[in-house]
Amino acid sequence: MTTLDRVLDALYESISFEEGAKPQVERLPELFEPGARLIHAEVGDVERMSVDDFADKLHERAGTSMAWFRERETARKQERFGCIAQVFSTFEASFQIRGESEPRTVRGINAIQLRQTADRWLITGLLWTTEGPNQRLG
Repeated sequence: MTTLDRVLDALYESISFEEGAKPQVERLPELFEPGARLIHAEVGDVERMSVDDFADKLHERAGTSMAWFRERETARKQERFGCIAQVFSTFEASFQIRGESEPRTVRGINAIQLRQTADRWLITGLLWTTEGPNQRLG
């Protein structure tokens, strides 16, 4: 049986990539339930995507604007009841924009909802936001 830890590790691994490589977006459909939504929310703005939309966007950025991208979990708050779980996964993402001399780093929270099936956990939704001038992680 796939554990929550393995699903979240696989999520971070699939979107991260080194210079000269591509993100492993082909892994994403294995991690998400069909129909799952990914939502990037910032104050005053929201972007809703399907898993395929998200994979296409990440793959396109890896081929054009980003030289490399690494996202890692730095903290986790998790609640589980029966076959459902809610995970607040604090992350730090570092990346290099092509043509810029210094890498950038952002921090934020991934709110991940999961459902346990007979043999594994599947992500049913992912909502994330990043730090801003009026919104800082402690």
